[in-house]
Amino acid sequence: MIRIAENIKKELESESFTAVTCLRLTFSDTETLLLTDGPRDVTVGVGVTVGDTVPPGTAVYLASDRLRAISAPQSHTDVDRDNYSVTFLDADHGIRNKYVGKSGLPLEVGVTFMDEEGNFTDLLLGYQGFSSAVESREEDGTRVTTVHFTGQLAQLDTNNPRLTTVRSQQAFDANDTAFKYVHDASNRASIKWGKK
Repeated sequence: MIRIAENIKKELESESFTAVTCLRLTFSDTETLLLTDGPRDVTVGVGVTVGDTVPPGTAVYLASDRLRAISAPQSHTDVDRDNYSVTFLDADHGIRNKYVGKSGLPLEVGVTFMDEEGNFTDLLLGYQGFSSAVESREEDGTRVTTVHFTGQLAQLDTNNPRLTTVRSQQAFDANDTAFKYVHDASNRASIKWGKK
């Protein structure tokens, strides 16, 4: 059963409201980009009104002229194949470079509603997925990058081409030497199984 907060119900029942989309793009544990297609930056949190300082537990989504288009989720007959795409104006290839050669970077899409005074409701989460493909092209003399995302269940049947070598392990952690002796043919230690 879906539960909707009272303040969101109130906005949906009112005569005038504006729906605003908020994106959380996560590139690493330390790098997250919060963007909105709203007319100005959106501060989402409990009890936040226009002009307030940002209290802990809230998020500020930045209005960006780089955000060009956000698709509606496209469902397929397979339950694990919902698709979503976000298109950016990307003259400096900044977005493209964050996604090229990587897949599985998370995306969260939420919707908030702006009332007549310019205040926003709590964020209603609408989509979660992972990057699956990126394409960059030129349109009308402007570089455009589109990132495609798939739903969470699509990750279940993907394979991880990770090798058990020192070099492949150190791509994840430069100090990890867990696989140093995996292919050591010179060390022929005998392993005894069972009782002595």
